[in-house]
Amino acid sequence: MTRLINKPFYLIFALIITGLAVANIATSASLSTSGTHIKTAESEITALSQENNRLEQKILEKSSLTYLEAKADQYGFVKPDHILSVATPAPIALSH
Repeated sequence: MTRLINKPFYLIFALIITGLAVANIATSASLSTSGTHIKTAESEITALSQENNRLEQKILEKSSLTYLEAKADQYGFVKPDHILSVATPAPIALSH
């Protein structure tokens, strides 16, 4: 009688172990492809970061006064001999 009770127990135990093994394999396969995606994303982040640094450097170069002065000379702009500014007094109060 005890042998009849033990057979279903072993069968259920074997099914549980098989199910856990299949789940383990599926999880391992999923994690291995996730690692590849992470490495791809990290390399893309590195490349974009380097491009960002390069573009920031280019912006700094193009916005420098030396560069702007050279471009102005190239396009025919000249420095004025003297600068004239006209100051107008600001109104104290607006009248309607």
